[in-house]
Amino acid sequence: MDILVVADFREPFLDRIKVLLDLNDRTRLPLEPVGYTAEEFMEMLERKNSFILEAVEKGKILYVSERTQIYRVLKNSTHIDGRLTT
Repeated sequence: MDILVVADFREPFLDRIKVLLDLNDRTRLPLEPVGYTAEEFMEMLERKNSFILEAVEKGKILYVSERTQIYRVLKNSTHIDGRLTT
């Protein structure tokens, strides 16, 4: 299962995958994580990156802060369940 994580990453792109996999060590869920910064995510969304568009259109939002630009953009294009936001 793919999981897209947007966070304040400082690591290079490929190192983020290891960080996310290490976080999953205890649960051992079959995840294929990919991590982007908010800036990278927004840039790819603006450029209509097919992976990001599919994630936005078909994926489930597990958590998004109402204080972010991503929330404001997604709120206009998808349903965001208020119980999953802060």
